[in-house]
Amino acid sequence: MNPLETLLQTEGRVFVLECARTSGLIVAAPLAWLNAPIRIRGALVLTLTFVVHGANDTSNVPNELLEVAWAIVTEFALGAAMGLVVRFIVAMSEVAAEAIAPMLGLGVAQLFDVSSHSNQNILTSILRHLSILIALAIGVHRVLLHALLAGFKVIPVGSVHVPSGGLGVIWELSGQVLLVGARIALPMLAILFVVQITLAFVSRAAPQLQIFSVGFAVATVVGLATLILVLPDISRGFVVEHSKVSSHLEQLFVDLGAIR
Repeated sequence: MNPLETLLQTEGRVFVLECARTSGLIVAAPLAWLNAPIRIRGALVLTLTFVVHGANDTSNVPNELLEVAWAIVTEFALGAAMGLVVRFIVAMSEVAAEAIAPMLGLGVAQLFDVSSHSNQNILTSILRHLSILIALAIGVHRVLLHALLAGFKVIPVGSVHVPSGGLGVIWELSGQVLLVGARIALPMLAILFVVQITLAFVSRAAPQLQIFSVGFAVATVVGLATLILVLPDISRGFVVEHSKVSSHLEQLFVDLGAIR
């Protein structure tokens, strides 16, 4: 095999591994490209790969077919782990909405979500898109893309290994999803609980009142008014969580042994 063929094969394997890592991030991270057509996301993957190609150390690129296949899996997993950092933060808003919606009477209003291929209530869709818009407004997409491009230098393609201690930041974020989601929903849940208690006392004091027909409208109106009032606080909570993306990504690289 002449040197040109060897060079082309090496560069081809490097490009495929770079595509695998970039694809993992684009697939997992729910940002501006979330609902984009597959062609657009594919073009974005190729564009980012072309941008970073040539800046990698090729000494760790495997030559055997099985080793290359395993490297593709690990590279895709690394990109997906980076995308999951943002995905878990967005999931916090979905958990909060799923807790609030039934008490607002919006639990029966279901929409089909093309990104998760499942039915979700309308409040979940609203808060998820609010969280994504806030992430874009404060530049989370730039932080994520910078981490992707810089990650090729600190973790060259073909050198990804499974850490002995596990991906601590991913486990931590998966546990924080329920905790933070419940904390965001707690003010709304407390007010709606007081409304339900008040309606129970009214029903007790005036048994002739059709509380089931009146209570639904009262709970929905009070709940929506309260949601409008607390929406700035909810948005600040999203800003706080999204501002931690940079530190989470750094911790991810620490878990992988790239930063000590």
